[in-house]
Amino acid sequence: MRLWNAWRRMHGWWLLMVAAAVGAFGSLLASSLPALAGSAMVAVASGLAGMLTVRAERSIDRRSSLEPPRVRRGAVRRVRELDDPLAVGVHPAFALVTESGEVDDCPPFVRRDRSDDLEDALRSGGFVLVVGESTAGKTRAAFEAMRVCLPDHVFVRPLSRDELAGALDAAARHDKSVLWLDDLELYLGANGLTAEMVSSLLAAPKGHRVVLATMRSHERARYSPRFARRVGDDQRHSLRRAGEALNLAREVRIDRLWSSKERQGAADRADDRRIARALEQADHFGVAQYLAAGPELFKEWQDAWGSWPEGRPRAAALVTAAVDVRRAGYHLPLPVAFLQALHQSYLDMPTRSHLRLETWEEALEWATEPLHATSSLLMPAADGHYVAFDYLADAADDASSVPGVPSHAWEAVTAFVPPADAIDVAWAAFLRHRLDVAERALTRALAGGRQEAAHDFAFMMRETGRDEDVLTWLEGAVRAATQAGAPPEEIILLRDQIAWWIGGRFEGSGDVHTAYDLAETVVADSTRILGADHPLTLKSHITLIR
Repeated sequence: MRLWNAWRRMHGWWLLMVAAAVGAFGSLLASSLPALAGSAMVAVASGLAGMLTVRAERSIDRRSSLEPPRVRRGAVRRVRELDDPLAVGVHPAFALVTESGEVDDCPPFVRRDRSDDLEDALRSGGFVLVVGESTAGKTRAAFEAMRVCLPDHVFVRPLSRDELAGALDAAARHDKSVLWLDDLELYLGANGLTAEMVSSLLAAPKGHRVVLATMRSHERARYSPRFARRVGDDQRHSLRRAGEALNLAREVRIDRLWSSKERQGAADRADDRRIARALEQADHFGVAQYLAAGPELFKEWQDAWGSWPEGRPRAAALVTAAVDVRRAGYHLPLPVAFLQALHQSYLDMPTRSHLRLETWEEALEWATEPLHATSSLLMPAADGHYVAFDYLADAADDASSVPGVPSHAWEAVTAFVPPADAIDVAWAAFLRHRLDVAERALTRALAGGRQEAAHDFAFMMRETGRDEDVLTWLEGAVRAATQAGAPPEEIILLRDQIAWWIGGRFEGSGDVHTAYDLAETVVADSTRILGADHPLTLKSHITLIR
């Protein structure tokens, strides 16, 4: 099953080549036979080649029609044309071979308890967000609801955050469109989705437009009211704009463990032996979770830490490296060279120095091989990049047997990620009580022109007694933002925070007079530039009276 995905994409073309070879071989062999036998040979070869050609053309047409539509003019596809859930992000399930010889890696859909709510939300239009644990079945539920409710809508799917602006423009050009954002966390953050973008798309006077997104529960928790209370609304600038966008969504939660009603619906589909097997495990795992082989993949990863040839220690280290990068807050595919360098640090640990290792090629092949034709531990992406199966990161966080992210992994991730993504790494580090890593990541973000990193630094360090360091960060951010021509809102927010910080968080501390004078100036400037009723002007008034 090596290079499974590439084989499936090229399956039709391979059949075409085989068909051509069969035809040529038949003609060549017929030339050496008597006339009657030669004619029979040509007929047989032509028939076989023709059959293979038909199968090949069907395969090519099917795969071509399922390629995710990219964002560009002229690439218009309707939801009704999508007939393969895997093409939009659904995890593959255990593969079956049909009587016609085709591979079936997507079992029939079983309606979920929240399917009615999801369909009602889609018919109403707007921003709909499906939330659930990894492999809970949220993407499949969203896909099937979309097909039921929005068959005539134009389907728009950006394949990266860089394509988001173009996707919004493409969705806005059509009266009926659906913007598909599977794994919404990949589209949040710097240059990512904002409330203004969503509102602008949905505010068009005519038509019916939908933003349909999915998001893992672990990621959604970062924007929850509980976390907002923990960090304070005026302190979490890097999360604020994403949170504002999420607040516009109508959320539908999909549970990992299936209810008795859902199990009954699955029992009605138990003629599919994959669903029948999943129901046998339903007391321990969700049906969708079992179908995607999440628990088995996690067990294979953990069991691989033995010496070669019984174990796969290099592959286990490779997967661990990729999983820890996701736990450290970076979820995009990684170049194989980065993973190769990082995985070695896990093998160099004293407790693993005795292990006999397989080759790098064997490790990569094993880690990317689909289990029962379902998901693999490492999911291949374009251009030699890989990302850990998302289930593994969630399961590792929940398992007491899996150690936390080690220092060498934090260092590698912080040095690798772009400045825009370094803020996400900083928050992941902060939530795991690694302030030293958070500071390094924010330093990288600030050096890369991300002034909002100063807000996060101020919050994260507010109880460390490093007032002078915080002021240096904020003042430097004001200078950099001014020189870069940043929006006035950004500069005013930074100056307001400086006034608040100088005044001191606790009564009796700080230079109150200096802080008051600065706060007065901020109020006056904000009133003049933004207006007396602007939220930042009102906020600066609050700072003034503290």
